[in-house]
Amino acid sequence: MTAWMKTLDIFGPERILHIYDPITDLKAVVVIDGTSLGGATGGGIRMLPDLTTDEVRGLARAMTYKFSTLDIPIGGAKSGIWAEPGLKGERREALMRAFGRAIAPLLSAGLNIGPDIGTDSRDLAFIHDGAGLTWN
Repeated sequence: MTAWMKTLDIFGPERILHIYDPITDLKAVVVIDGTSLGGATGGGIRMLPDLTTDEVRGLARAMTYKFSTLDIPIGGAKSGIWAEPGLKGERREALMRAFGRAIAPLLSAGLNIGPDIGTDSRDLAFIHDGAGLTWN
């Protein structure tokens, strides 16, 4: 049993999605901690070469706690892409667009992502464009 499996509890996470795209060599993970508060979830997306699923799971839970503390009725989520944050140009854009294609159903269902370590607003624009959505 891997380490992150030992941290599951009755509260979640609700979904852990590992993503691989062979064309771009995208390797990513999305953790949805819970959607019981109406379906919407939110959290940032990190891009680092040494992420772990357990780290992303813990960050998704932390987002749930943050939203709850602020009385915001959405669940926590977090995403990670295994890549160097300094990656630039067409390769970076291709990874972000591939990630967007992979998570399009989640974005349409209420996943809200924001920038985190190693990502910025341009990345979010590429992700949403890859998903066929407008980001502003």
